[in-house]
Amino acid sequence: MKLTDIPLTDMHAGKSWFVSFPEGGDPNNPEVQEEDNFAEGDLGLFSAILKFADGSNHPALVLIFDAGNIVTQGCSASEVFAQYQAMKPGLGWMHIKDYRHPSPAKRTTHVDEEALKHFVPADIGDSGHEAILRDFATCLPKLEAKLQRRGIPGVFLDLEPHVKGGGQFGGFSGPDGMGVALRGLCRVLDYVGIQYHLRDFADIVADRGF
Repeated sequence: MKLTDIPLTDMHAGKSWFVSFPEGGDPNNPEVQEEDNFAEGDLGLFSAILKFADGSNHPALVLIFDAGNIVTQGCSASEVFAQYQAMKPGLGWMHIKDYRHPSPAKRTTHVDEEALKHFVPADIGDSGHEAILRDFATCLPKLEAKLQRRGIPGVFLDLEPHVKGGGQFGGFSGPDGMGVALRGLCRVLDYVGIQYHLRDFADIVADRGF
């Protein structure tokens, strides 16, 4: 069986995490992605994903954690952290966005499009990024070495803030919103003691071949 023949879309009713192996793409770079938010803080799905990742025995298969997608469904910070812990053994990197409930959070079983306008930077949301990133710091040396063996320069945090509005299939932040979200993330990273590199002019010059 080829990796391209293995779907995850129907592994758990109502959930839609999947493994993407685009036809004709690089078979050494699959990734588990999210198609939609999930509900009920269900750790069973994560266990299934981890079993798949282990069973595939493919060194390029990684999981991507997104706290903001979990907390929108009414999960508490402790439940979000439990989801992170369940995915941690297979993590490759993270999507960074957060959410702040405008009223007391209630667990939901569907995606409430109207509610997805309350995304915020990682330093002021309900996901508990401080605890997540403080723990993630302990994984960085091993994860960095793993990624570097595959020619990836280091561990990436993929900023996906949706601070000007979000939805099931995307969101928008704009240049100013991305700047606001980036500064919020940097404040959390500084607080928990994670060193980082922001793309600078030297990187641009190197890419241009000067």
